[in-house]
Amino acid sequence: MAKHAHIQMTDQEFEDALKMVMKRSTKEPERMNASLKLQLLDSSADGKEGFGEAIFGYTVNPAHLNPYGGIHGGIVAALLDTCMGTAIAARTGHFVITTDLSVSFLRALTDSHFRIYIAFTHLGRRMASVTGKIVNADNDEICATGMGTFMLLDTGDAGVQG
Repeated sequence: MAKHAHIQMTDQEFEDALKMVMKRSTKEPERMNASLKLQLLDSSADGKEGFGEAIFGYTVNPAHLNPYGGIHGGIVAALLDTCMGTAIAARTGHFVITTDLSVSFLRALTDSHFRIYIAFTHLGRRMASVTGKIVNADNDEICATGMGTFMLLDTGDAGVQG
């Protein structure tokens, strides 16, 4: 896998890398990433900005609901953070850490199936920035948006510290 952000990847290489990072990051079932049970729905190594895009699927886990029956805001942030970090780790081959995460909650997430769209906006040697949105899979309404910045580290495998 590429160890520098600017190395080109094919769509298949990006998809394979996404699947590998997802598998690595869910090998401990008690951790947050595993509890989200994300599915990779689609990906493109180039995307609109030339760096890549990914689409993930999420089916609501009842443990992730708030007292009002919607997905807890912390889970919404975790969905965006996890999908963003997964995409960056896959695209760069680096272990990544979140340095900034901004989430805008546009409407309650009260249905059961959602898609998370991730698009790269900057891919440098040490930092990467992405945007994301969570969309209701039943009616295509945008429920939340986010922006994240991640630091690329030289230690560990993509998606797993250690």
